[in-house]
Amino acid sequence: MGQVQQTIVQHHLRSQNPTATTLLASGEGTTHTVTVTTNDGNGNSATCTVVLTGNDNTPPVPSCEGPQTIALDANCKLLVRIF
Repeated sequence: MGQVQQTIVQHHLRSQNPTATTLLASGEGTTHTVTVTTNDGNGNSATCTVVLTGNDNTPPVPSCEGPQTIALDANCKLLVRIF
């Protein structure tokens, strides 16, 4: 995962792993755990976790070129290319 991010919140040291703005490879229903730890500098600390679940609700949008004119080979055949 990413680096540990540390910030001071009301005189407490807070760390988070993975750090904020980390892009995680994910898919529908894939879960990721974010661990947050707070330390008050006096030996007291607490940890919690947040579970993130991917929700893919954006349909794909194909991009197609317009009509094509393709030269035939010597046998009057054409090769379909990858679009």
